[in-house]
Amino acid sequence: MMGLNQQVHLLGNFVVMVTDLAIINALIVLAIYLIDRARPEPILDLTKAFFYGVTAGGLLVLLIISIDFLRGEWLGSPILMLSWGNFMEELFKLVPLLIIARSFKHFDEPVDGIIYAAFVGSGFALFEDIAVYGQLANLKMGITRIVVGRSIPGHVLFTSIAGYFVGMMMLRPDKKWDIKLIIYGLLLASLSHILFNLIAVLSGQSIIVVGIYSLILSGVVYLLIRKALRAGTEHDFNLRALELEDEPKGWYMLLHLTASIGYIIIWMAIIGMTIPWFN
Repeated sequence: MMGLNQQVHLLGNFVVMVTDLAIINALIVLAIYLIDRARPEPILDLTKAFFYGVTAGGLLVLLIISIDFLRGEWLGSPILMLSWGNFMEELFKLVPLLIIARSFKHFDEPVDGIIYAAFVGSGFALFEDIAVYGQLANLKMGITRIVVGRSIPGHVLFTSIAGYFVGMMMLRPDKKWDIKLIIYGLLLASLSHILFNLIAVLSGQSIIVVGIYSLILSGVVYLLIRKALRAGTEHDFNLRALELEDEPKGWYMLLHLTASIGYIIIWMAIIGMTIPWFN
């Protein structure tokens, strides 16, 4: 049994970790929002995308707890199990992105796929870091190591790659699904995720090695953003840019972080109540 002082200390470490993650996530989210200033997305739609990412993370954890097949133990090899887990994460982030592409009326140009994907990935990452690494609050694990070496901005970058291909579907006059583009996006996002984790494992979680890979991946996403913006301009006649009406103030975007932490805690409570059923 832990003493009261130790419990208070662990709780304090957890609060500090969550606050640091929230601030870092806020900066990433703000940077993403500023990418497309010519045709900005509604802030509330971006917030919904963020919550979709949190939901995807919660559902994946629940399903992995309840369905043995999803754990990948049948693959035997630790590397194959790791690869399977990375694939499942990218698949679960892709599903809400496809829902957004079909249901958000302001999703009307290629670069929007990257922007919404980044918000989905950001929500998923914040959930993972709080739910998983929050349990390590008693360890002297620097926030920089957690951020650069783990979820943020990794999930944002991985999902943005898939988002590029989803966004390119907007160039189709009929706006129908392009299965090949969706598969390309899922496979490339999964591959980048798998390489990220393999490099982290093989390098002994070296912050320098993982950081270099993240910078290279950031360069790739930057080129995809440029390409998506150019494609949207060149095919402008196929697009119908919608004007925003009664858009809330820009600082409203930061409010979703406070709400999202509460939402993540609810998911953690649900998962905590579910785990005993399968033990």
